[in-house]
Amino acid sequence: MQEQLDVAINSIRVRFGSQALTRAAELPPPQPWPSGTPIDRLSGIGGLPRGRLTVLTGNGTCGKLTLALALLAGATRELAHVIVIDHQSSFDPWTLLPYSPELAR
Repeated sequence: MQEQLDVAINSIRVRFGSQALTRAAELPPPQPWPSGTPIDRLSGIGGLPRGRLTVLTGNGTCGKLTLALALLAGATRELAHVIVIDHQSSFDPWTLLPYSPELAR
């Protein structure tokens, strides 16, 4: 299996160039997006990793939603790119109002 993968990777690099594929270890470290929340200190890089997926996990009432709403509202004020994945289709953007978002953006 590893041999087949190496052959496929080499074929792609020969056809499209050496930069066509990049191993995760070769990627530069993510630049932080300072959110202005305590999570900046906890992340180890001074903010959430810009351009990377951030997943908030924890027990039922640990504050994930509150933190996510504060982060999302902050992102709207800074024109940051944000995606909300809501598998239950229950997200209401009006719940952001207490966090002063820029909903027009």
